[in-house]
Amino acid sequence: MTKVKENAAIQLSAATSTSFDQINTFAHEYDRGGNLTINGKPSYSVDQAANFILRDHAAWSDRDGNGTINLTYTFLTAKPAGFDNSLGTFSAFNAQQKAQAVLSMQS
Repeated sequence: MTKVKENAAIQLSAATSTSFDQINTFAHEYDRGGNLTINGKPSYSVDQAANFILRDHAAWSDRDGNGTINLTYTFLTAKPAGFDNSLGTFSAFNAQQKAQAVLSMQS
């Protein structure tokens, strides 16, 4: 192979295809962190989010010292007033989703 063909082959292999570029863009579509803001709030990387969730003193407190924390919750059955329709359509949790949410709060 001549030097011209070798150089052309090297340059060709160094260029990315449009298919690769599309897949790469899609793979990083929801990357977070950096200086991104979404809905006026900072966008955290995975590590930043974990650090924020696990920050010191971020816990529900036992108000009366009996060793328990009373937590109440409800599952919405209709979209709330002021619901931002740009977020999509509202749908209430089904029975399985409610059961999973309850289990997640027990651990």
